[in-house]
Amino acid sequence: MSEQNGKKKDYLDLGNISFYKLKIFCKVAEKKSMTLAANEIFISQPAVSKHIKDLEEISGLKLFERKNGALLLTKAGNEFYYFAHKTLISYSEVSQTLKDISFGNDITINIAVAMSVSFHNLLNTFYKFREMHPLVNIILIVTSTSQIYDLILRNEVDIGITLFSEKLSKDIVTLEAWEEEMILVASPEYSVFNEGKMDVSTLYNYPFVCAIQGSPYSKLMDCKLKEIGLESYKCAGQINDINAMKRAVEAGFGLSLFFKNSVKNELVTRTLKQIAINHSALIGKFSLVYNANKSLNKIQLTLLDYVKSKFIID
Repeated sequence: MSEQNGKKKDYLDLGNISFYKLKIFCKVAEKKSMTLAANEIFISQPAVSKHIKDLEEISGLKLFERKNGALLLTKAGNEFYYFAHKTLISYSEVSQTLKDISFGNDITINIAVAMSVSFHNLLNTFYKFREMHPLVNIILIVTSTSQIYDLILRNEVDIGITLFSEKLSKDIVTLEAWEEEMILVASPEYSVFNEGKMDVSTLYNYPFVCAIQGSPYSKLMDCKLKEIGLESYKCAGQINDINAMKRAVEAGFGLSLFFKNSVKNELVTRTLKQIAINHSALIGKFSLVYNANKSLNKIQLTLLDYVKSKFIID
């Protein structure tokens, strides 16, 4: 319910609000200052003030209040910011898509993939999608799961493929995707692991090459080792790159845990060997993630649906 000219209305008439006013409003909300917002968008402070006053008159709502020298959003202002921010993102994305189409440019989809993901099936999926949609340009960024979340929230990538996690930001949509087997591996120099299945208690005697403590892969590794009964283990070193972890294991620095598909080549070339243990298979999960506030365009949604059809767990 809004109030304008002394009369209450049960709806908000937002038809007269321009994208430019929304941009100014969002900048003031983020900077908590009309002066700082004015400096950043290269207009005068009085002009900013006028736009904010116009918005409050159009909406019939008080959007800001001043506290301790800072300009803060009211409760209504916070709700309006959510609407304005999402609207501006959608406008920008639609504008870019239409521009690409009008100039005959390829439509680009940015996808961030966690380093722990095995690429064979994934690349094959993207290749087939490109065959069906030849104007689509898929850019793959390989990085850590933590960095992917940041890229998603900053709208720098459209879709992420990460290690599965149930506890993410409310602004990130998480779709549980596929499962893969995880295995313990060692350097072939560890001849003790040639003697058939090992008892888990034997593993206490050997160091492990670990991911960076607190990272999603480190948490997954801890969870899976506890699953087989290894409550604690010696850490030979923490490494922030899956390939570097594999090289460290090959060099004999310690044992480690990887998705089986990600070490297929090393197992074939025998630079790594699987450690057989008396335990059922260890399973890790992957997710498809994207920004809940981002309006995916038609081709991005088509790709998301295609990947889901190939990988999502029923």
